[in-house]
Amino acid sequence: MSERNALRLGQWTMLILAVLGLIAYFLSSAAALSIDAAYSMLNFVSAIVARKVLVSARARPDHDHPYGNGSVENFYVMARSLIIVGMIGLAFIGAVVSLLNYFLYGESEDIHLGIAGGYGVLAGLIFFGLSMNYARAERVTNSGVLHAERKATKLDAIMSAATGVTFIAVAMIPSGTFLTSAEFDIRQIADSLLVIVLVVLLVPEPWHTIRAEFGRITGSRMDIELEDQIRQLLVTIPALEVTDVYAVKRGSLIEADVRVSFHSAVDIERLDHWRMEIFTILNGKLGRTRVHVVFTKISIDASNE
Repeated sequence: MSERNALRLGQWTMLILAVLGLIAYFLSSAAALSIDAAYSMLNFVSAIVARKVLVSARARPDHDHPYGNGSVENFYVMARSLIIVGMIGLAFIGAVVSLLNYFLYGESEDIHLGIAGGYGVLAGLIFFGLSMNYARAERVTNSGVLHAERKATKLDAIMSAATGVTFIAVAMIPSGTFLTSAEFDIRQIADSLLVIVLVVLLVPEPWHTIRAEFGRITGSRMDIELEDQIRQLLVTIPALEVTDVYAVKRGSLIEADVRVSFHSAVDIERLDHWRMEIFTILNGKLGRTRVHVVFTKISIDASNE
C-alpha cells in the first residue's frame, strides 16, 4: 500500500473512531473515553496534514529550495509528537483532578464499565490493525510521516486496549469487597488511575522523538550510527580518506555532508569520478541519499569557524 493510501485509510478510520468514542463516552460517562475520542479526532486532522506534508517533502528541488523540502517531514514529526505529549498531559491533569475530587469531596460519576470496556477493546484492535498497515506501507517507502503515524497509532492502540481490559476487569469485581466498599469504590476512579499509569509509561517515547527531530532541524548530530555506517561504506574507496561525515534523516531522504581527502595530484575528471562513486555507493546501500562531497582535510566544524 502506498503512503497516500495508507494515510487516507487512517484518516477515515480515525474519524469513525472519534465519533464512536464520543458516543461511548456519553453512554458510559468514562472520562478516559473523551480523551480517546479527542485524540482520534486529532489523528484524523493529522492524517489530512500528513498528506499535504508528503506532497511538499517529495517536491523536486528548485531555485528557491535548492536542497528540497525534506526538513518539512522532520518538522511534522516533531509537531506531531508535541501534540501527543500535550494530549497526554491534559489527560493526566484531568485524571489528577478527578482523583482529588473523589478523595477530598467524595465527588464521582457512575461509570458504565461494560460499555467503556467494550469500546476500549474494539478501538484497541482497530488501532493495532491500522498501525500494522502503516508498518507495511513504511516497509515499501521509508517515510518519516508514516513512521510518526505508526507510532502514534500504536500508542493509541495500547491506551485504548489497556483501558478496555481494565474496565472489564474492574466490572467483574463484586460489590462489598475492600475495593468496592461504601467508603472506597475503585470502580468510581478506575479510569483516572489507569490514565495516570499509562501517561507515566508512555510519555517517554514521544518526548524522545521531539528531542531527536528538534536536533535534526537545528543541525545537531542525532544520527551518529548512520554517520558511522557511511564511514564504513566509504572504506571501499582506498584512494580516499574520510575526513568527516555529517548525516541527517529527512524522512525517506538521507542528507549526507561528506568530507574526504586524497594523497596524490589528480585532475577534475578524477574528482568527479570519486564524487559519483560515493553517490552510487551510498544510494545503493542506504536508499535515497543526497550527498554533498567536499575534498578537504578540514573537518566540517573547523571549516565553518
